[in-house]
Amino acid sequence: MSGVRDWSSKMINLALHSENQDVILDQLSQRLDFGTNLTWSLMRRLGIPLWLKSDFKLKQMIEIVAKNEYRLYEGEGNQLSQTKAEYAALWYVLTNKVSVLRQLFNVEIGGKKFAEFLESDFN
Repeated sequence: MSGVRDWSSKMINLALHSENQDVILDQLSQRLDFGTNLTWSLMRRLGIPLWLKSDFKLKQMIEIVAKNEYRLYEGEGNQLSQTKAEYAALWYVLTNKVSVLRQLFNVEIGGKKFAEFLESDFN
């Protein structure tokens, strides 16, 4: 979404103090097609983690980010040579979706050992 500019601090402040954050979020979602385009980069440019007060909605958005970051990841040219699952791991851990992450590692070449590690009880 290269056409999206960073929101100014004024816009972020207005969204933060708005009583209609759901409306703002719905409008952004429709205009920018969050279902397929929401990435961490876009969330950061819009300042969403700064102004969105609902933890539930933020978690939902991070789940969308996890799916999209995994789907859109292109490893070529990446200096770290991460796999798609490694690239999206942070987002799945943040949303407590370790079982989904384990499944992603299971389908990746060379990811079986890490998938087995994720089966451990971390409590």
